[in-house]
Amino acid sequence: GVRHIREIERILATVPLNPSALPCVEALRERGVRTAILTCGIDLLANRIAAVLGVDACWANSLQTTKDGLLTGNGIPNVTLENKHRYLRQLAECFNTPIEQTAYIGDSAFDIPLFQTVGFAITTSPELQSFANFYLPFENLHKLPELLP
Repeated sequence: GVRHIREIERILATVPLNPSALPCVEALRERGVRTAILTCGIDLLANRIAAVLGVDACWANSLQTTKDGLLTGNGIPNVTLENKHRYLRQLAECFNTPIEQTAYIGDSAFDIPLFQTVGFAITTSPELQSFANFYLPFENLHKLPELLP
């Protein structure tokens, strides 16, 4: 049957946060680095993670609901594979940061064009090492601040 958005929120609330994510963001914040989540995933999860981590911005896709909160079965594609590149540039502009001084962390082949756009590309996927400046396993995100120039 038709589900309510609160059911999805409850399910997504159980998704664990990478234990090294918070120390990473905190260390970046101490260095004055602004952070963001830019994902083709669902905003319900991305916004929760952004709030826990205290990132500066979060852009993701939405689930369409009725005014009563029932899911329609449709999504609202805010960030797509085709426009993610544009959003990355907008984020850099919002942060008054040249794209060449922007870092990007990605884990899929769809991130390769974004790796090629920024000044500092990090992948968490061993298969993408040749496309990024650094390979950093997901569980070692806390080491990211040490890699930044």
